[in-house]
Amino acid sequence: MGTSHVSEYETLKDIVGAGRNREGTALDITGRAAPYSYNKFCTNIWKAGNLLGHYGVHTMGELAVAIGPKSVGDKSPDSSSRSHELGGLDAGEPLLAAFGGMILGAVVDVVPDEPVDAPALVAPAQWQMEAAPGCRNLAYGGPPEASEVIHFERSVWSENPIEPPEQVTPDDEALRFANETWTHEELLMSVSELVSSYDISTGTTVMLEAPLTEPGAFTAGILAPFAVGATVVIPENQPHVDNKNANGTELEASTRVVTAEQTGEKLIPASKITDSMREIHRQ
Repeated sequence: MGTSHVSEYETLKDIVGAGRNREGTALDITGRAAPYSYNKFCTNIWKAGNLLGHYGVHTMGELAVAIGPKSVGDKSPDSSSRSHELGGLDAGEPLLAAFGGMILGAVVDVVPDEPVDAPALVAPAQWQMEAAPGCRNLAYGGPPEASEVIHFERSVWSENPIEPPEQVTPDDEALRFANETWTHEELLMSVSELVSSYDISTGTTVMLEAPLTEPGAFTAGILAPFAVGATVVIPENQPHVDNKNANGTELEASTRVVTAEQTGEKLIPASKITDSMREIHRQ
């Protein structure tokens, strides 16, 4: 498949399947010992999907994924602290969970309200999020102290590395942000526009500098580069949901795109992409 043939994909599951056969780096997280290759990352998405299927995540169902720091700080941050950290990425596990749910045909809520009312919740181990009865808790980092909480990365490691058999269609809902939901087809339309407008390709580096709490950031910083085999880089000091960095400096929530020659750097404002996605959603 060519580096820019996004139109050949029908669902995000197709992107993951194609990624298994790609060479190069998918995700490079500052502070992690080694980057994720495309083959390893997409294989682990398959494994995550198989794991989540055991805990009630299925086609037309739901999955809550609270994206937050894996690194251990406060063992039990309150809801205010969690809200501040929501969307900050320092590990691959929350992305594995989110993609794992989407390739099952479930809608993944990445800004879940408490109590979480979904078959399963994936969240940092140090967060003690309130969940409704029947919601299974899976935690990354830690390991979790409570015996009833499933250790996400340990369980993913032992899962079957084959593609989940669930059928996914373009009309299936895939991602939800604060009660706004996008289908696979709508997300791929936005990805196609981004790839064309910002010349994102296999040789591109995408520096994620926005918290993953709105659709524009997730689509520009994660989905678009993964669709074409670009490399996503996660810097050490991720901005928080209030668009301030670790030093309290105000930031423009954006994603930097750098060409293979490290020239022609472009900024993609997350809010601008969100507005564009809402226009697609209204069509």
